[in-house]
Amino acid sequence: MLRLIPCWKRLNLDMRLALPENHEVIFALYLIALTSGIGGAVVIVARSPVRGRCKRSMMALAPLATLVCLAKLIALALLAPQYHWNEVRLAPAFSVHFGLPLYRILEGPVSGHVCGPVAALAYLPSTWVGSPTAAVVLGAVIAALFSLSPVLLLVSRKTGGQPRERWLELALFCLFVLFSVYNPALKQALYIIHADAPALGLAALACGLFLAAPAEKPRLYFTAAALLASLSVWSKQNLAPVFLAVPFYFLLARGRRAALTSMGYLAVAGLLVSGAMVAAFGPFDTLVFSMFSIPSHHPFRVTTFVGALGILWSTIALAALPLAVCLAPLLVAPPPLNERSRVREFVRSNDWSLFLLVGLANIPTSFLGDIKFGGDVHTFSYVVYFVAIGALLALRRQIGEAASGALQRPAGVLLLVSLAIAVPLLLQDTFAFYRQPSDVRANPSQQAFDYATAHPGTAYFPWNPITGFLTDHTLYNCDWGVLDWDLAGAPLTIEEFRAGIPPGFRFLAYPPRVDSTIALDYLPEFSEETTLAELPGFHIFKRPGD
Repeated sequence: MLRLIPCWKRLNLDMRLALPENHEVIFALYLIALTSGIGGAVVIVARSPVRGRCKRSMMALAPLATLVCLAKLIALALLAPQYHWNEVRLAPAFSVHFGLPLYRILEGPVSGHVCGPVAALAYLPSTWVGSPTAAVVLGAVIAALFSLSPVLLLVSRKTGGQPRERWLELALFCLFVLFSVYNPALKQALYIIHADAPALGLAALACGLFLAAPAEKPRLYFTAAALLASLSVWSKQNLAPVFLAVPFYFLLARGRRAALTSMGYLAVAGLLVSGAMVAAFGPFDTLVFSMFSIPSHHPFRVTTFVGALGILWSTIALAALPLAVCLAPLLVAPPPLNERSRVREFVRSNDWSLFLLVGLANIPTSFLGDIKFGGDVHTFSYVVYFVAIGALLALRRQIGEAASGALQRPAGVLLLVSLAIAVPLLLQDTFAFYRQPSDVRANPSQQAFDYATAHPGTAYFPWNPITGFLTDHTLYNCDWGVLDWDLAGAPLTIEEFRAGIPPGFRFLAYPPRVDSTIALDYLPEFSEETTLAELPGFHIFKRPGD
């Protein structure tokens, strides 16, 4: 089992997050930032030699769109502690931080972690703080950095001798942010704490490095890309199709030799990373049981053909806009299907098609993830995320290259109209948030921690695992993890469950919003519901007469 070096634990900062009580100050700063963005846009447009009404309009919108997107991302991070799943999904990172087994061994407590170890490692910095509020906010920031940084790098890369246009790159990145905060699949995957964000980000970086690799000496690029792809799969198993999509792209774009080369690098990197993961987080059978056996034995939540078609339709609907952008060049100048060389020429000259292929290759795993118990709209992100990146790169190419004159003007108008529609919507959204900001620390996670600190050993919080980590430096049975095992046909015995909970507690406390209460089935003596003034809204259970 991987253990952290002791000095990491000394970085356990007691971070206190709270917005100033003077709401007018916050709102004034928000308005000053927006005014600065508008003023900056006026200066940039006035001094820019760029001609063309469309491009100048995009230049004017880019600074304002950037500030509005930043304001929205800050708001999402500050609201993260209100979402009950975020704390549960930080439990694996805290297990690693305190040197506890990441996967259940014998009769140990259950965290509910059924993804790869990389996801837990990605969120480790959020365990260096001293309160659950700070941990969740920092975890949400980490998720956004993992998922958005690769997008910014990809739209900023220099391709084909094309001159850099920073305003265009900024506008495209803002378009992705605006799309992601309104797309249900991306919003749930990129801006909350989950294995999805690091998995998607690492895979996107891998694809970018594969595309950047020179044809003659790709060794360094292929090595780094293959390692990142392997790490992405060891963050979330759903991304295994990347190992098929990448060689297929190279087969079309560069031929059989390049395809076999990329496949070889992926295979070697996959074996090396897998060996490292098993050595650090094994034993092997425990890791495989948690990552593969438990999820594969979850029951289907969709059992009808009509329901399955509805899920497929949802995937298409959520990816419809970026998919249309990706397919626009094919609709304008379709290559003859009977001429394979023309198809290969299109893929070779449009390297963004790798992201389209990866997104489409993820449809089966996204579909299976959603029809199983525990699936939700975030499973579609494995399709939408990569297709949307492909659409951004396609737009950049269509706008920036004179050779694509047939698509240059429509692409520019599409980007301008999209920003012009989305920015006012986000302005209204952020205006309401910063006009009356709420206290960040007023959330169930912080309330549970404050109560446990004031009354040590009095209560057990099955949906607030960070409380156990910060107060007792250990993991107690997480309610959702116990339910995972139960639904997979491997339920805990009463003795196993009781061995993983705090001793001598008087109250069993659930926050106002939860998705399971299986702990009550293992603790039937806690049958009387009560209230505690320090835990408003919580569902509190105790023994009758206690």
